[in-house]
Amino acid sequence: MKATSLAVTAMAMACSVVTASVAADNSPPDAQHTKPATVQSSPEYQAAEDQFRKYQEGYDRGDAKALASFYAEDVDYIDQDGVEVKGRGEMEKLFMENFQANPGAKITITIEEVKPLTPDVQVNR
Repeated sequence: MKATSLAVTAMAMACSVVTASVAADNSPPDAQHTKPATVQSSPEYQAAEDQFRKYQEGYDRGDAKALASFYAEDVDYIDQDGVEVKGRGEMEKLFMENFQANPGAKITITIEEVKPLTPDVQVNR
């Protein structure tokens, strides 16, 4: 379980993503699960969706190398238990250990908001 929460925490920290369910409201069921076209069709949203899809596919395959590639070569990562990982190779090892401890682990990523801060930086929630 610790390894699973570590991988999920790593993804959340790396991409500022949270998984959440849609709250019930009085709108028709189809409307509850859609975002305005202007949001979904924005280049920022599309870029975030593409990256998260690739991450999710890698995670669902148990591909530690693919997941590690989302991190900088000189990544310095500290998990919620204070365990420090330095370097992409060590991140790959961390993911590999997670998948060995949790065979068949899957992840679901839901984009709730894409907020551009500058032309080169955006927050994805």
